[in-house]
Amino acid sequence: MSSQDPIRNDPDSALSPAQLRVQALLRSTEAPAAREDFRIRLRQRFSSGDFEVGEDLRSSGAARPSPAPRSRWKLRYGVPLAAAAAVVLMFSLWNPGTTWEVMSVAANTAHVNLDGEEFSCDDLSLIQAALHPGCKIEVPEGGQIEILDQGKLVLQLNGSVAVTLPSLPFRWFGSTLESVFTGRGTLRVATAEQFAGTRYRLRSAGVDLEVTGTTFAVIQTEDETCICVLDGEVVATLPDGSKRSVSGGRRLTIRRASGQIEEGEMHPEERSQLRELRMRTDHIS
Repeated sequence: MSSQDPIRNDPDSALSPAQLRVQALLRSTEAPAAREDFRIRLRQRFSSGDFEVGEDLRSSGAARPSPAPRSRWKLRYGVPLAAAAAVVLMFSLWNPGTTWEVMSVAANTAHVNLDGEEFSCDDLSLIQAALHPGCKIEVPEGGQIEILDQGKLVLQLNGSVAVTLPSLPFRWFGSTLESVFTGRGTLRVATAEQFAGTRYRLRSAGVDLEVTGTTFAVIQTEDETCICVLDGEVVATLPDGSKRSVSGGRRLTIRRASGQIEEGEMHPEERSQLRELRMRTDHIS
């Protein structure tokens, strides 16, 4: 380093104004006078080599240096932040969301598309490995696949339809699932015993649905959307913002072009299909 280096020639140039004020304050104070007994012990220990800094400082009554500002920050903020991080990590380990699994695939279903990529149904393990929250599942015309979330919710896709898998709720947090249903076909849904306390919102053409525990089907054609409910209740939000409740055994049909709404008994064929789905769901619960 050259003789013109400002740091070496003037150490005070690297200090902030606050540090310079502290330096000036320290320089203005008088050093504490050492007692005679301390001087005698100090000479003896230097001669013998038995020198203990901590004890002598305590005996001398000399002021201890204050901890550095950064050390104070760590004590004041670092420990609480570390504790908060530990709590978050603990809940992430104890409070995991469940994962989607393939429950069954119809024999006539050769493949499904996951996020636009085709997967053969000859090896379901590859489909299983690719499932994730937010994944878009597309089933070809005439195909069928059932997926479940380890005892919470079963989705059965039929026909040329697509469903976006919701992010699954945690054990204690995140009590709302939401997914989107598109295409022309039927989506059947059954909630399981562990679904209690959770809400499921399904967005489809012309209507948004919300359930807290039920077995129902959404049938979409080119012109209409039909909701059939086997048990429980489904709350439907219509295009005009109004809400309709569909109870067990009932049906709600929305004709999208005209806006006409029709209510009545659920379709007999859907009653049979939903009962079978309900039985399988109860069995895995």
